Amino acid sequence: MNTLSIIGIIFSIALMCFLVYKGLNTGLATVLSACLVALTSGLSIQDALTNYYVPGFGSTVQSFIFMFALGALFGSLMDKSGAARVFAKTIMKYVKGKWSLYICMIVNMLLVMGGVNAFIICFTVLPIYEAIFEELDIPRKLLPGAIWAGSAGFVSCSLPGVPSTINLIPSQLLGTSLFAALPICIVTSIASFLFIYFYFEYLLKKAKNKNEHYVVSANRQNESESDAENMPFVLSFLPMVWMFVSLNVLGWSVIYAMGSACILAFILFYKWIPDKIKCVSSGWSGISVVLSVAACVAFGSVVKGTVGFAAISSGIEKLALHPLITMGIGTNVLAAAMASGTGAVTTATEMFGIPYVAAGGNAELAH
Repeated sequence: MNTLSIIGIIFSIALMCFLVYKGLNTGLATVLSACLVALTSGLSIQDALTNYYVPGFGSTVQSFIFMFALGALFGSLMDKSGAARVFAKTIMKYVKGKWSLYICMIVNMLLVMGGVNAFIICFTVLPIYEAIFEELDIPRKLLPGAIWAGSAGFVSCSLPGVPSTINLIPSQLLGTSLFAALPICIVTSIASFLFIYFYFEYLLKKAKNKNEHYVVSANRQNESESDAENMPFVLSFLPMVWMFVSLNVLGWSVIYAMGSACILAFILFYKWIPDKIKCVSSGWSGISVVLSVAACVAFGSVVKGTVGFAAISSGIEKLALHPLITMGIGTNVLAAAMASGTGAVTTATEMFGIPYVAAGGNAELAH
């Protein structure tokens, strides 16, 4: 049964990826994949969906629903008012060519350091990136990678002091600070940034050689842009600065900080927003994205309740390797099996980190 369950987990992940790639709704894809996990692991489908999937789904929505909604609203205000375009064009005025792209990645980094969730940043900076990609004529297919390069990866996972969930979880469970193992964090962050830079240089060169260009999305083509040419540059990024300050300096909660940033953006950009009700409504509708994230976490909850997952966890624990190497391998394997980095870090810290520290290991290295 263990072997069949493990095979079922592998095939269910492959199935989920395939279905989503083909355009099937993420929620339905995760439900079908969760059913496959249940059938190959000795669980009844009803038990898997009601006792594992639904609680995992509900807890995620409960935790992130307002953050996603406010993040989407903030992005909409930046986009519809034209502030994102003013910000992007000004950057490109002083930072010529492709360097404006890397400056935007640094903006991402500052938002993450301010405590903004990496998922939320997608809404916040998407309008800015779209404006820059259009000006530089970079194909849109590279846009998701550019956003995540500056908001996930080295930023949320290894940059010192970042209040991301990936950094907060081991801190809370192991009693370490957010600056744990500072020298290692600095080295890995620099190495990751260099990799991102050279890889993107390769992608940009490849796109140019293939004569690929930026194509405006259908949604943006159908939107009426505001006349924001006379908007002062300083005004265009004040809400972002406020979000960073309220989170990082004043210590406000994410919801209060993002909510106040939305209010500030609405007030400052009021005269440049062409259809205010439509802008707010379309922005708030971005709350639906949390359902896709919750569905993936819910799928991971089903996987976590199987005998195959227990066998995988046991196998990792028995690896005849240095505990820190086991931790590294184990966290990645768990992330793949659970389809959730946050869930994997929590589980790995409980499985490997706490026992390692209890046995006299260095808590900061484990973190």
